[in-house]
Amino acid sequence: MSKGYLIFAQNTESVDYVRQAYTQALSIKHTQPNINSVSLCTIGKVDKRYQKGFDNIIQIPDKDDAKDSAWKIENRWKALKMSPYEETVVLDADMLFTSNVEHWWDNLEKQDISFTGNVLDYRHNVVTDDFYRKAFTKNDLPNVYSGFYYFKKSQPTADFFKVFQNVVHNWGEFYSAVCPKNKPPRVSIDVSAAVAAKILGIEDTICNTFTTFVHMKPAILDWEHRRPKWYGNLAVNLLDNLDLVVGNMIQQPIFHYVESDFLTEDMVKKYESKVL
Repeated sequence: MSKGYLIFAQNTESVDYVRQAYTQALSIKHTQPNINSVSLCTIGKVDKRYQKGFDNIIQIPDKDDAKDSAWKIENRWKALKMSPYEETVVLDADMLFTSNVEHWWDNLEKQDISFTGNVLDYRHNVVTDDFYRKAFTKNDLPNVYSGFYYFKKSQPTADFFKVFQNVVHNWGEFYSAVCPKNKPPRVSIDVSAAVAAKILGIEDTICNTFTTFVHMKPAILDWEHRRPKWYGNLAVNLLDNLDLVVGNMIQQPIFHYVESDFLTEDMVKKYESKVL
């Protein structure tokens, strides 16, 4: 059965998400020796430099739902339709794999669809602060993190994505009905997936506890004083062997750096020199 990773990346005027996806693909190929097929979902031409990082480059079909969006997330409900794999892990573009997590697939394949339910800070402590997640805690939604989630092609997965699509397209109505407390002011893939799970009655099984990633959103890092960019507070070093050291901690297993300008050209070239 085919397995692989799917990354959505649509560039904006200010952020090169394809570059981020390309570097993530190199990090996957560096750390995942057996499951390392990576497909890019995008719109438009991809620079030749970046093409070599992907096994498949798939143009997002039908109408571009993210055409007028700043975050370019509205097409992500199309993941099932676009994936060339029987089993798929969907990823945010701004992440780096720092160790081998292939053993996760053994547990993931026992389910039809499964989202990460807990994330870590850079010290590898489980994040409990709900600063960004009050819509979840106030409305009893499953703690879905769509930065890493798995699905296999099956009828239950198709049922989920049908509802997921409807929620993304009509998020205002669904959020008012299902999560009126601290209702998000714009569409969120995390919230939309959680709402879909609740509608389907699978909120108790949609999240797992064995997949995770380091999440560098600043308000959950437990700092009394912080600069606008988290890396202004911490020393960062990508070693020649591609170990990522942040605040004197080697980062594992996946690092969600959030800030687009964290990824320097020197970092990209280090991955290229090691992987290609």
